[in-house]
Amino acid sequence: MIIKTNVSISMPRLTWFAEYHLSHNRVFITHGKNVEVGKNCIVEGVWDGQYEDFKFEESNHFFGSALKILNDDLIIVPSTGLVDRIFIGKSSEAYYISNSLIEILARTSSKLDPDHNYKIQTNTIQNGFKNYTNEYPIISEKIESLQQYFYHPIKLNAKSTIIINRPKPVEFLSYEHYKSKIKNDLYNIYLNSSSPFRKNKIDLYTTVSKGYDSPAVTILTEDLPIKTAFTSKISNSSILGYLSKESINDDGTEIAEKLGLSVTYLDFRGIEVDEDELYFLAATTGGPELQFYKVHKILETSDNPSIVLTGYHGDTIWSLSPPKAALTDDILKPGASGLTLSEARLKSGFINIPVPMMHARSIVSINHISTSEVMSGWSVGGDYDRPIPRRIVESAGIGRNSFGKKKRAIATFYDLPRNKDLRKEFLIYMKKRHKYSATRILIGFLEDRLKYNLKMTLFSFDRSYLKMGKFKRPLDGHAIDTPYQMHVWSLEKLTKIRRNAFDSQTNNLAE
Repeated sequence: MIIKTNVSISMPRLTWFAEYHLSHNRVFITHGKNVEVGKNCIVEGVWDGQYEDFKFEESNHFFGSALKILNDDLIIVPSTGLVDRIFIGKSSEAYYISNSLIEILARTSSKLDPDHNYKIQTNTIQNGFKNYTNEYPIISEKIESLQQYFYHPIKLNAKSTIIINRPKPVEFLSYEHYKSKIKNDLYNIYLNSSSPFRKNKIDLYTTVSKGYDSPAVTILTEDLPIKTAFTSKISNSSILGYLSKESINDDGTEIAEKLGLSVTYLDFRGIEVDEDELYFLAATTGGPELQFYKVHKILETSDNPSIVLTGYHGDTIWSLSPPKAALTDDILKPGASGLTLSEARLKSGFINIPVPMMHARSIVSINHISTSEVMSGWSVGGDYDRPIPRRIVESAGIGRNSFGKKKRAIATFYDLPRNKDLRKEFLIYMKKRHKYSATRILIGFLEDRLKYNLKMTLFSFDRSYLKMGKFKRPLDGHAIDTPYQMHVWSLEKLTKIRRNAFDSQTNNLAE
């Protein structure tokens, strides 16, 4: 089997697309400018092993995506962080493989099935990497089927598709054992990212807030050359802000400065958002994490690709009382967080490393540590209690009252595109495709917001003052499901843009 690669300046920086033609046993790969090319492999990722060995399929931790030839088999490697996935399309003559849903739809002349609910494909990872649904229904002129893959590497040849199991999870015996192991693994990942055998220098960034997870992540990476820490000044809830200004203060500057890090603020106004908003909408049916918009724009202008260290899944892995179903060697995520960045990151050129995901399969032994008597001094009670990250952060000299007091999400109420031109275009689309007028949609939005804010006020007042536990945190309901339709619309739009770019490039080469 032979790999032939070609860089495309029109492709997003870290996107790649492979065609594996069964008849002549060759793999043709087109990729963005920051994808690394090795001997019989490509990779846009980092792992806890030597870069030049390219043994990413054997690693405990791998973030990004990769493809290689090994003994006449094609090995495709997705992220162990569950924040990215691999897509494989099949026809009678070939396999088509990509790390981008947009790219594989565009290159295989495929489109979404209007009769299918794609929330199934987004939410399925909540069942764990052992039980998710990999079928991705589409309508296509070129392929018979499309599948999505998480976590485990895939071995592909003309006869079969086989899942390669990752190494077994570690059993941790103590807090010191767990912390030292993660720090050591992070350092090995850094050594991999800074290998002189790479053609691209990789910059390191972290995130920090007043919660538990990102401060702990930042301290675990204190030995690494972090360029800056991203933080947000406020969380999402305007209602909480009316009750208490401190309740929406999520600014991690004080923590970052005590650790000797400069900060870059992520707060922005809606008027600042350009058409790249589409990449946040297109990745999944989950709520777009536009709070990373400024990360995306800043890193997109950098000459170097980047690593962004995040705290995804800390709410489960480090919780004193995680859901009972999560206490397994599978990884059960509560939602699609992180995965919603999977298309935007390819364009801006960053690798998402959710540090709590490292050794997440060891949650049983990690939770034994959290609930042990030796950790009781870092347990503060209540429903927001995470002894392990609290000990990590307090041991670095950060005061107990400086973080981890209340859960402060920075997600936003997201029913229409923020960009003015995209919003107009989407409303026209909804009128033509679904017969909803702009007036009807806006009325529905106001109704949804009023109901949500009323419930959130009751929940927040009860939690902060009454402390009776009578009200549950409200879910974001919709009379008209515009968030879902924004996903479908944006994916169709970006697929068309990429298909036109590919057709134009093909025509230019033909001339």
